[in-house]
Amino acid sequence: MHRTWYDLFWAEWLGVLGFLITLGGFGVALRRLRKLRLAAEAARDASLLTSREVAAKQVAVLVPQLIWLADELDSSIETNDRTLTRHYLYNWRWQAGHVHGLLPDSGTRGESLKRNLQDSIGLAFTATTALMEGKRPVLDACKRARESIGTSLNDLSLWVGQESAHSTERIK
Repeated sequence: MHRTWYDLFWAEWLGVLGFLITLGGFGVALRRLRKLRLAAEAARDASLLTSREVAAKQVAVLVPQLIWLADELDSSIETNDRTLTRHYLYNWRWQAGHVHGLLPDSGTRGESLKRNLQDSIGLAFTATTALMEGKRPVLDACKRARESIGTSLNDLSLWVGQESAHSTERIK
């Protein structure tokens, strides 16, 4: 006996119906997975944005401390105080290192800021060593470090202003 496709027993029709329902469920599951993936990507992006904004706010809080340190360093250099100058150079290295860790790795602006800070930290160490040797006047021992610190502070101040403006734009 030869049967056509529509000559199925009721149990066979239930199997076909079950297969179609399974395909529909699979389609629904794929759509939900796609939505879930998009939601996960949005959450990741929001997390990255938030962590960047938090880091920028931390840097914004630390920049006035760095400015104060640079000002105190200038005063100690003017008074030719080796011990106090070494103290402020050490504090600069510590604070600038902390700020360095908060800055973003990506983008030429972030890389430039980090490089300038790293240079100022290295030159502050070199100046500290020269001060300890005591062979050169305080100003001569610290001149390159102080110039690098000034460059870093200028760049950091501009970066904080730009990040603050971007943060305000994102809120709107």
